[in-house]
Amino acid sequence: MKQDGINNSASSLSFSRKGKRKVMPGSSSENAEIGCAVKTKAAKIEADLKRTDGKPTLIRLLTPSNFTARDYKLCLSRAFCEWHMPSADKQVTLEGEDGKGFLVNFYWRDSRIRGGWRAFASYHGLVVGDALVLRLVSPLMFKVYIVRENASKEVGVDHGRLRS
Repeated sequence: MKQDGINNSASSLSFSRKGKRKVMPGSSSENAEIGCAVKTKAAKIEADLKRTDGKPTLIRLLTPSNFTARDYKLCLSRAFCEWHMPSADKQVTLEGEDGKGFLVNFYWRDSRIRGGWRAFASYHGLVVGDALVLRLVSPLMFKVYIVRENASKEVGVDHGRLRS
């Protein structure tokens, strides 16, 4: 049975003796709960940033479509792009928390970032379930804050790559 896009099939759920639902490890329900925690952390970062100087921000939860072999891309909100981005295809910079910038291609019509996104994602060890808080610090530059899906992963000093 699907509800709100979450698979609540019997295979992903079990019940405790008191009849309360438990989530089975690795189930889509567990993944939804992790996603919710990541979104909550990202929303807190976004709120803190907006209080600082009010610059436009956007949260993106990474999904498999961001990492397809044929088409690495990051979709942005159409409304965000209409309000804050140039109304033409441009190169923009994604700057990670370590200060390293990546030049990427922004496509106005699709509200997407492509060329260069793969390098940014690989360098920072991004995976499905991670969240990005994108803060537009200038018309053609985003400062990117990464919220990890797996909190046990840390970004090391070794150029932002993951270490366990």
